[in-house]
Amino acid sequence: MDDKESKEAIGYDSHMNRIDSIPNRLESGRSIGGRPNYFPQNGLQFANNVPAHGIRSQHISNLSFNKLHGGTLHLGNLNNVDGVFELQNSAGSKIVTMGTNGIKVTNGLGTNIVTVDSTGILVNTGSIVVKNSAGSTIIDSSGLNSISSFPSAAFTAGAGQTIVNTESDIGTTTGTIVTARSSKYLFLSNVSSDLVFSTTTGVNEVFFNLNGTNQSPSGQMGGNHGSGHNTILNSTIALSHLITLGAGTHTIKLRLKNNNAAGATILGASLVYVALGA
Repeated sequence: MDDKESKEAIGYDSHMNRIDSIPNRLESGRSIGGRPNYFPQNGLQFANNVPAHGIRSQHISNLSFNKLHGGTLHLGNLNNVDGVFELQNSAGSKIVTMGTNGIKVTNGLGTNIVTVDSTGILVNTGSIVVKNSAGSTIIDSSGLNSISSFPSAAFTAGAGQTIVNTESDIGTTTGTIVTARSSKYLFLSNVSSDLVFSTTTGVNEVFFNLNGTNQSPSGQMGGNHGSGHNTILNSTIALSHLITLGAGTHTIKLRLKNNNAAGATILGASLVYVALGA
C-alpha cells in the first residue's frame, strides 16, 4: 500500500463507513480512475430509515446517465412524498414535467402545449399534428384535413355511346377502390341520355354496380310512346348510395338497361365516391 492509500479510505461498506483494510477489495482487480476497486463484492446497500446510510453530494464527484441502464426508475411514493421528473432544454427552461398531477409539455416559455392527467389529454395552441400511414397530415393546427381524411374520386363518360335493347356498362365510369379496413362510402351517380321512341314503348334504367352486382335503388327514366313518329326524350337521373365496404379491392361502375329497339344515346355520366373516414 502506498502512502496515499494509507491516508485515504480505500472503500466504503454498505453503511458508507470507511474501509481501511485490503481484504475488502474486489478480487477481480478492476480499477476505477486508475486505482483498485475496493467496493464490497456484494455492492453497497443502504437502510432507507437511516439518513446517514445514503449517498450524499459529498460522495459524488461526477455521475453520467450514459452509464445507467436497465431496471426501473421509481420517483416518489416514499413516505407518501411525490416524485417529480423535469426535462430542460439547453436554456435551462422546463419543457417536460412529470409528477403527481400528470405530464405537462411546454414550449420552454411557460406555455403548456400538452397536458396528460386523470381527466384525459389536452392540446393547446393547435400544436398537434397527426399523419396517416402514407405520411399525409390528417389533423393539424387548422383542424381536420378533409382531403386526407375523406378521399374522393370521380369517373366520367362523355356523349356518344348508344345502348340498344340490352344492359351495358356506361363508358369509362368503371373504377377501383382499395380499402385497408371496413369503411363507409358515399356514391353519387348521374346519367343523362336520349331515349328514342319509335312505335314501341321504351324504358331506360340506370344502375350503380358494385363488384358485379347492381345495387338498389336503381333509377328509371323514360316513358311510353305509341305514336307512329319518332320522338327523342332527353332525361337525366341522379342516384346516391351509402355503403360499407369491407377490407379489400372493390370495382364500381354505372350500367344502363334499355328495352327499346331504337335504343338510347348517352349524353354524359359521372360516378363520384367519397370515403367517410378511412
